[in-house]
Amino acid sequence: KYNEVFIEYYKFVLMSIKEKPLSEQLDQLKYIDSIGAGQEWVYLSNYCATAARLGDEEAVNYSFDKLLEINKEDNTAYISKASLYRFMENPDADKMIAVCEEAKAALGASDVSYKHPLAIAYLIKGEGALALEEIKGLFSAGNYTVQNCNLYALVGLYNGDKEIYEDMKELLSGYGYEISELVTQYKKGKITIEEIIKDQGGDI
Repeated sequence: KYNEVFIEYYKFVLMSIKEKPLSEQLDQLKYIDSIGAGQEWVYLSNYCATAARLGDEEAVNYSFDKLLEINKEDNTAYISKASLYRFMENPDADKMIAVCEEAKAALGASDVSYKHPLAIAYLIKGEGALALEEIKGLFSAGNYTVQNCNLYALVGLYNGDKEIYEDMKELLSGYGYEISELVTQYKKGKITIEEIIKDQGGDI
């Protein structure tokens, strides 16, 4: 079964690269889970994250619990569970914040990855200053991922600070990336924060 799990996981990776529907990707991950006893470390983080983007609470809770059985300090589990409440039909910022508080207690001061969904939760609540505080905390800890840069640019624009947007654009360009089209469209007034929050593309 060991090689079979990796082969099937590779199929999932290809589906992700080809941007196949998330529902199909989750079906593939569920199949891998059915044959992957003892090898959950290979695929389970993707399972939880994909289920979250689909707003599938049952699948997220199942994989969240299994991830924490393997590692009680798995930050991907908390990030995915917090993100679940972002992608539900009616985003629930308070539940996102509650999960982020759990993450903060479980992960300790050295891991601030939960600040990404926490910043998004504050955007949902319309509390731009708090969102900015959280995303700044990510950068202070050296978490310069593309996703975090895009979120920082978005939060900057939300707070009327175009300089942050330009700084993030320059930072990403230096590494060969472009700022997310979602952020650019928001800057032009062609898309709302609410629409960006529900976007499943993974840019933010």
